[in-house]
Amino acid sequence: MKIINLGEVSIMTYPPLKLDRNPYIKENIEYFNKRREKRIDAKFKMAILEKYKNLCPICGETLHNGEPIELHHIVPRKIGGKYSMTNIQPLHRICHQQITFKRGSSKNQEPTR
Repeated sequence: MKIINLGEVSIMTYPPLKLDRNPYIKENIEYFNKRREKRIDAKFKMAILEKYKNLCPICGETLHNGEPIELHHIVPRKIGGKYSMTNIQPLHRICHQQITFKRGSSKNQEPTR
């Protein structure tokens, strides 16, 4: 049996449909495509959080403590990293900034002579 801490369960809400839109009219297809993309992105983020058991892999604290959550690419996209479950980890914004700063400062340092 699994005990769930309701404080760590995030609430997913969707904006209400615009009732003047019809999915069968060509002019409104873009509206419904954007809604679908947002829903898929929300499900992807929830799957990432579940994979890491709602804990930040950097500091070990819960991700549901009120701090903003950012998705971090383990292998940066600019060097070929993918937007996939294996290359994304959820981090607190401050933890993400620390990793990004360390990564950026190590590249910008000049070699010692």
